[in-house]
Amino acid sequence: MQDHGQPALELGCGDNGPFYERAAAGLDIVGVDSSSDMIVRGREHLEREGITAQILHQKMEELNLESTIASI
Repeated sequence: MQDHGQPALELGCGDNGPFYERAAAGLDIVGVDSSSDMIVRGREHLEREGITAQILHQKMEELNLESTIASI
């Protein structure tokens, strides 16, 4: 992300891990996961920690983003 900029995209963000660490550090990052269970738990994680980040429920193969992404 430092070389290519923000916002960044984390494919398969799940409900814990690097996406959440980067979002907590204040980076502009969007998470994507195809599992509805992971989306629910991931959004709960963000809310519980007071982290502002977006998680989208999409398959990587059908990715449709509303904005341009600088880093993946």
